[in-house]
Amino acid sequence: MVLGHVKWFTTVEPVRNNLKDIWTLDTLFLFSLSLIFIFLLYAFAPYLAKLKFLNGKFINRINRETVFRVGIAFALIISMLTKHVLVPDVHGSLLLYIIMAISALGLIIQTKITQWFSLLLILFLFIWNIFTLGIHNSVDYLFFIGIMVTLFAFLINKTKWKVRPLEILTGLSLLWVAAEKMVYSNMSLDIIHHYSLYTFGFSQKHFVICAALVEMVIGFVLITGYFRKIISFALTLVFLATNLIFGVSEIMAHMPLHIIFIYLILNPYKDIKIGQSRLVRAALMSCAYIIAVILVVFIY
Repeated sequence: MVLGHVKWFTTVEPVRNNLKDIWTLDTLFLFSLSLIFIFLLYAFAPYLAKLKFLNGKFINRINRETVFRVGIAFALIISMLTKHVLVPDVHGSLLLYIIMAISALGLIIQTKITQWFSLLLILFLFIWNIFTLGIHNSVDYLFFIGIMVTLFAFLINKTKWKVRPLEILTGLSLLWVAAEKMVYSNMSLDIIHHYSLYTFGFSQKHFVICAALVEMVIGFVLITGYFRKIISFALTLVFLATNLIFGVSEIMAHMPLHIIFIYLILNPYKDIKIGQSRLVRAALMSCAYIIAVILVVFIY
């Protein structure tokens, strides 16, 4: 599936689809399948949570905070060396690249002062990107706010803020870029044609819809906080697969996300209790999923 910011890999002008062109009978059918999957996933969530996937003693002994800080520092260095300011969409001046280098160094040193300084510099760079890209395109990169919240939580030792905001904001980013595929499908279709992508027996149009819905399901599940290890591992594999198609630019662009996924894999599962309410939970999650998909497509 082609997951990611399709605008990075196409030069065609985006053509906005009308809502009636988006929500066709074919789309509603495929959306219904994704809705059934969501219901079943949360209905069996307490049992699936018992799986010991990526939950060994070795993983539990790894210092998650150090991995995250150093990983984000590495992502900043990669961004600086490829002459991007945090994201591939923004190019900057020598001063901005120096700021990124200083911020990365501060995270690696890992003293309170350098970490606070690095966090403020990342905030400055993100605000710069908002002014450069505009609010609409900046929503693609909400996960950077999650990164900053997590780094802040490390500094003040706020356990509740170390994972959930990062999950929620990364999930929202995935929902947003998934909507791009549905609203501006001509860009995704151009990529499929240009790269001669295999569509697994689907028509190109249906393949784009499936790719968008898969990303929406993953984004929604990530927001809810369930199955963080499985979801993160699956996304890592998907992004690694797309690297084979799109090359180095894909690796560089998704580096912060890879670090986020590694960090989420290192964190334990959200506790899920088995009880009579599991079907009610599944029904509520299904309704929330419907609202989330319709809302994000409408707003985009």
